[in-house]
Amino acid sequence: MTREVATATASMSIDDLCEIFQTRNIKGVPVVDAAGRLRGIVTESDVVFGGLGRGRHPFTSPAEGKLPGPGPTTVGEIMTEPAISAEEDTPVESLAELMWKMRIHRLPICMKGRLTGIVSSLDICQALAEGRLGRQAPRPAPRKRLKR
Repeated sequence: MTREVATATASMSIDDLCEIFQTRNIKGVPVVDAAGRLRGIVTESDVVFGGLGRGRHPFTSPAEGKLPGPGPTTVGEIMTEPAISAEEDTPVESLAELMWKMRIHRLPICMKGRLTGIVSSLDICQALAEGRLGRQAPRPAPRKRLKR
């Protein structure tokens, strides 16, 4: 779990959000209020496709063949709310199962509604690769030599 979490606010501009994505090399952040309570989550996909639900196309207007009018300008207009989250004491295996079932790659971790960290699908893969997750696969028994 990452404890030093990059976050956004609902009033943040899309430009500022993209700056966070680029400088931190991440693809999504939790959206919090002034008290640090989780309000939602916003991803690169939300930035690209955020206007589609409002009749906009992210690149061109198919009907007119020109760039669309102004799109969303704040994180609050495109974020997903409420965010799917988990409590700090949730077992890693349960986090992995929730992320798989919900088809999400990042899961905010909270304590009493306040953001305390985030777990990504890469964090889960790393724990698995390092043998810190679940049962280890049994090692094959040594082969017996046949007598001739």
